[in-house]
Amino acid sequence: MFIETARLKSTLLSRKPSQAKLGATVLSIGLLCLASFLYWNLPGDSFKLFESSYESVFKKHQWVGLFLAPLAHADLHHLGSNLIFFSIFGFLLSNYFGKLVFPILSFAMAPVIQLITLAFYHNQTTLIGISGVVYWLTGTWIALFIGTERRLSVGRRLIASLGFFLAMMIPTHFEPNVSYLAHAVGFVLGLVSGGLIFTSKYKSIRQADRYETKVEWIEDELSVSSSGDDFDDTELADAVINDDTRQRRSLP
Repeated sequence: MFIETARLKSTLLSRKPSQAKLGATVLSIGLLCLASFLYWNLPGDSFKLFESSYESVFKKHQWVGLFLAPLAHADLHHLGSNLIFFSIFGFLLSNYFGKLVFPILSFAMAPVIQLITLAFYHNQTTLIGISGVVYWLTGTWIALFIGTERRLSVGRRLIASLGFFLAMMIPTHFEPNVSYLAHAVGFVLGLVSGGLIFTSKYKSIRQADRYETKVEWIEDELSVSSSGDDFDDTELADAVINDDTRQRRSLP
């Protein structure tokens, strides 16, 4: 008989990213560069608009800093190091999951990450930079990758995600001027956000799956059954011999 089997051939993540969707990523990079340039060059104390701290937010209620501080960076090295993964994951998320995820939701999460992180800094620590959002993008992508890329087993998806995170996102040495708390807050919120996005887009994500069918011929196993009393192979052989003898005697 014929048996038809289906194998998952491709998923949403199998298709090549479209360069036509680079616009959102380029504009986002331009916004970060512009904000950083202003932070470096504004006269007087105007640059403090791009800073936020526990005191400025929770005591002085200067909420504008929650929105502007993530856009500004201390120097070119700070800006460049954040732009690498910001560009990569921003481009991928925009391509596969839409502009609502990046850049809209990504930038909307910036003040949220900023606020939660500052709540733990009861001192004069000033928090600037988009690194919290970079880790949010990473967490979101990992959650969506695990849910979407079913060509790999769950175990392999988890191992690949963990390996990437440990190799690329965990620093090799400690720097006192880096907010690792913001990284942790962003990453955890990213995992949660990725799970919610996957749930909301589940139908469209699965509709992108493509299967490869294979038809195989499998020989049937024939079975012999008898009615009446059971008998073994020896009895069957004797019956055949006796029947053959009777046939020879009846010949003229």
